[in-house]
Amino acid sequence: MKHHCFVIATIAALVSCGGDESYSESPDAVLPAVDAAAEACAHSGFTAETQDAERDDELGVLFYTATAGAAPNIERVTLDFYFPFGATDAPHSVVFNGENLKDCHTCLVVRRSCESDRCADGKAFLVQEGTAQVTAIGAAGTSFAGSISNAVFAEVSTSLADLETTVIPGGETWCIDQLDFEATVSGL
Repeated sequence: MKHHCFVIATIAALVSCGGDESYSESPDAVLPAVDAAAEACAHSGFTAETQDAERDDELGVLFYTATAGAAPNIERVTLDFYFPFGATDAPHSVVFNGENLKDCHTCLVVRRSCESDRCADGKAFLVQEGTAQVTAIGAAGTSFAGSISNAVFAEVSTSLADLETTVIPGGETWCIDQLDFEATVSGL
């Protein structure tokens, strides 16, 4: 297991990485990723109303957040980069294929039905397939930009003990065909 649990806990960013307080009945059992592309998506698309990018160079992280809606129906997309664990700190493409928060270095999560701004109380969906194209990434004061395309997300539960994510059997899916992002990076 990679050690980004420490980084997340240190900066109290479990919510940004998509962690929640739910536990599966068997936290050691991980279901295989669903072939969500073959299933009809319960939700599709996302239109950002606000976009933010925050960077902490001391911890080696960059958090991008896009938010839409108001309580109790806030929706949120997070794309988090953990540079000490392998995330690329330059323009690049990321191909997602059955991700797990336990060991992702570039983590893409959507949440819905949130009542709080940090979305800790909403349903969590972890990307299972798709691509992120990062065209600009840099230090505080610079631009963070790119796009997410052909992304398919599965509803998951996450163990706070080790960030193991488990696809919820019969859970919802969410598809985002295209989401362009651009924000000025601020420091944490």
